[in-house]
Amino acid sequence: MSDHFERPASNRYGDHFERPASNRYGDHFERPASNRHGDHFERHSSRNGWEDHHRRTEIVHTVLTRAAIDPASPDLFTEIPELDRLFGGPEGLLLALRYRWNIHLDAKLDQALVQGQSAVEAYLELAAEQPVLRAVLDAQYRRRVQAAEAMAR
Repeated sequence: MSDHFERPASNRYGDHFERPASNRYGDHFERPASNRHGDHFERHSSRNGWEDHHRRTEIVHTVLTRAAIDPASPDLFTEIPELDRLFGGPEGLLLALRYRWNIHLDAKLDQALVQGQSAVEAYLELAAEQPVLRAVLDAQYRRRVQAAEAMAR
């Protein structure tokens, strides 16, 4: 009995399995020529996506500019075109601002760990760097707490 195994011939990749030919995208998966809305929709939605992104950024900057004057102003979110469409209203914008704070705080905490700082020091440093953002979040939190207490009475 022979322990001789026949080895398959190698292909051009140096392995023993034939790889599929690449498609026009350079990968091995065939993509559909267009989605159900057609290529026009993809280009259109991508453009609108960037326009919406820029408009959302403008709204955030508008609110922070207003908040620099008075972060507790009841008019902080009034007369902002497309606020409802892009954020779902003031609550959605507050969530976006909270997310922005949390992202910056996470970065500060990572940096503090490397530099041997405490979490409190990192928090206070960020609050000093972004006082308007912190003031908006604090003022809106106080407003919601006061409203909840008033409703409970």
